[in-house]
Amino acid sequence: MEDNNYSDIDRMEIEAEKKRREAIIKKNEIKRNTILFTIASCIVQVILMLALMTALYILAAVLSYRVLHLESAFPIQIASPLVFIGGMIFGFILHKKIMYVIIDRLNLYDKLQKGLGDYYRPRKARDKKQVDY
Repeated sequence: MEDNNYSDIDRMEIEAEKKRREAIIKKNEIKRNTILFTIASCIVQVILMLALMTALYILAAVLSYRVLHLESAFPIQIASPLVFIGGMIFGFILHKKIMYVIIDRLNLYDKLQKGLGDYYRPRKARDKKQVDY
């Protein structure tokens, strides 16, 4: 009869160990998914910023040389810092919106670390979520 008690205790310990290992595996998967998502997100952000800066430079050149018929390079020199800063700001804004759509459409909230999904969520949705809890 004591053997059954030990075997029940052993079975409980084995089940607890399995659950603990599954939790560790799940935590590591979430960490890996978060790292991969962050790397892909950074690559998308850099490409997006470069594309926006290029588009803004082309817009500035067309505006100054085709529309305003200016002859010197001075307007482009003045526009360069503005294009750079504008491309970065528009890149950040657009990147955040794109990542929110991707996370929302693919339902990645439970596959990434907790704070990451909320970071990309719009403020109104974040505030609404905090009120619901």
